[in-house]
Amino acid sequence: MGKASHKKKRRRNDSPTVAPLSGSLIKLAHSVCENPKSFSFEQMKTLISIAAMAWNLSLFPKESRAQQAQALMTGPIDGEGGSLLRRLRDEMVAKKNDKEVLPTMAMLDLISIMLRKKDELYPGDKRLIVNYKITSVGSGEYNVTVASADTDIN
Repeated sequence: MGKASHKKKRRRNDSPTVAPLSGSLIKLAHSVCENPKSFSFEQMKTLISIAAMAWNLSLFPKESRAQQAQALMTGPIDGEGGSLLRRLRDEMVAKKNDKEVLPTMAMLDLISIMLRKKDELYPGDKRLIVNYKITSVGSGEYNVTVASADTDIN
C-alpha cells in the first residue's frame, strides 16, 4: 500500500460516524405524525417527499426559508435542482382528485413544522438530498434510499 492509500485510509478512519440519511429522513417524517404505521404507502411516500424538501430547505439561512418554501410551492421549476420538487408536484397532480392531496397552505405549514424538527433533531447536519427513492417492500413496509452531498466543506 502506497503513501496516498495510507492517507486515504487514515482519513476514512478519522472521519466521524454519520447516521445514514435515509434513517434520518424517515425519523423526520415520522416526527410529525402520531401513528406512522396507520399511514398508507402512498401517504408515507408523500410525507417523506415533504420531509426531503424540508431537509433541503433547512440548508438556507433561517430568515429566507419561508420565502424559499413559498417559491418552491408556487414558482416555476428550472434546471436539474428541481427534480425533487418536480417529483413531489407530479405525485400531487397525479392525485388531484384524491383526498390525500395537501393544499398549498397546509403543505407550507407542514414544511415549517418539519424545518423546526430538523433543526431540533439534526442541527449540524448539512447534507443536501440530491435524490431519493421510496419503494414498498410489502405489508405496509417501505425502503428509503437517499443520495446526498455534503455542503459543509471546511
